[in-house]
Amino acid sequence: MIGFELNATGSHGFKFSSSAWTEGSIWIKHAFKAVPKSPLKGAQGSMVDAIEGQFKKLGQIMFWNHVVNFGMDLHLTVKGDFNFMYQFKASKPAEQISRELLKIIAEQEEDMGDQVTLHLANCFKNFQLHVITGDTNNLKLIVDIDL
Repeated sequence: MIGFELNATGSHGFKFSSSAWTEGSIWIKHAFKAVPKSPLKGAQGSMVDAIEGQFKKLGQIMFWNHVVNFGMDLHLTVKGDFNFMYQFKASKPAEQISRELLKIIAEQEEDMGDQVTLHLANCFKNFQLHVITGDTNNLKLIVDIDL
């Protein structure tokens, strides 16, 4: 599969499912190679790189806003093509959470690309909205990522 599926379950009956194609830029770049020589051909490749750069920026912003700054105690389990656990503590500074979590993610065998990061952050946002009005003690979130 050229893409991924992200499924999550959590406290208070939370369920989330999301999937996307992740390699769109590969076929776009190949399509540009098939186009006859044109003065715009170089600009098209630059445009794809710029779009990819914006996805990376958006992923970083959403990761910071919705994952790092979750703001509640939470036990996170990530399984599937990633395999780790992380204990969020509301009292822990965001910079420390960011360092610890990014280190754990970087040590994984698979690379968590921009699309997966965006969908993981969206999962966190939805989870937070789901649990915010209830009991926020002993929160658990299990995320299964299949690349």
